[in-house]
Amino acid sequence: MNYTHNYTDEELFQLIKQNNSHALKVLFSRYYEKLAYFVFSFVKEKNSAQELVADVFINIWEKRNKISIDKKVKPYLYTSAKNLSLNHLRRYKINFEHIDEVDRLMITMQNYPDDSINYKELKLVIDNLIGKLPEKRRLIFQMNKFDELSYEEIAGILSISVSTVRNQMVKAIGFMVQQYPLLKKIIPIITAIILK
Repeated sequence: MNYTHNYTDEELFQLIKQNNSHALKVLFSRYYEKLAYFVFSFVKEKNSAQELVADVFINIWEKRNKISIDKKVKPYLYTSAKNLSLNHLRRYKINFEHIDEVDRLMITMQNYPDDSINYKELKLVIDNLIGKLPEKRRLIFQMNKFDELSYEEIAGILSISVSTVRNQMVKAIGFMVQQYPLLKKIIPIITAIILK
């Protein structure tokens, strides 16, 4: 039986609970890269990040009969990845206060009809602006805009309030638009994006 991307995360998870290893592979391929970026923001080491993400899915498979997910699978994956990352840092006694800045986040953007906007130049500008955001704000921005997590999901994963997530997004987008006003053409309804 062939499982396509038409299956929801929740449907895949139910198949995993029924010992379907192919469903696990589909879920893994769907989230591996995003989770690797997320985990890297904590551990700062590519191989460790990849191993920890693999551990997330190994744990799911090994505990598939015991795991109960009440809501969505995506927040569960991110929370598991965060917990494994923090345990890894504690195990190796890495000082949280001295973790280097996150590498620039990759942005997947669609081309916009306005010919005055050069995609490659714009991507470099946005990469640079994201790189200037404080680490926590950058992580929240990435989780919302690139990983498509809701404010509530981010708040739950990072153990912060929804209002903190919203405030960080307001500041991130405000900073980017202030530094590069052309972004107003790309984000025409800035308040709708911030408050979604």
